Amino acid sequence: MSTFEFSDFRITPSRESVSPMLSADHDIEFLFICERDHLVVETSGRWRDVEQAMEMIRRIAAEAEAEGQQRVLWYFDLTDFKPTQLECYKIAEGTIPIFRNFILALVRHPPVDAAPSLRIDDIGDIAHNRGYTGRHFADSDEARRWLLSTPLYATHLWDQ
Repeated sequence: MSTFEFSDFRITPSRESVSPMLSADHDIEFLFICERDHLVVETSGRWRDVEQAMEMIRRIAAEAEAEGQQRVLWYFDLTDFKPTQLECYKIAEGTIPIFRNFILALVRHPPVDAAPSLRIDDIGDIAHNRGYTGRHFADSDEARRWLLSTPLYATHLWDQ
């Protein structure tokens, strides 16, 4: 077993070039932790609509690019997350070009109601079927293992 060293990661401040998400209209909070070989993102708060989801995705991609990371481990803990099937499709379609060059492992917080987690799974399945290199997980250890074992070239296989 390897020993943990504080130098293996750092918490990064929010980028000023990306608008803050904590406001009256958008109350999502972010925590970014840059580890040696991937970016860890924690989001929490109230989910409201497709545009808010797209803003989160753009912000996470901007942070990963700024940190030079192609792997992202996203802990998704949002309340009121009950998108319709059409909203799932819109989120998946919008995510693909933004996360095209990233490997994303999304860990959903176990919800009280199973319907929201099924919607996250739907989004992941739709995106994966269209060439997106990402998976959704209920277990954070499994997510990290998959993320770190997936080769970076996998993000470019769909472009050939």
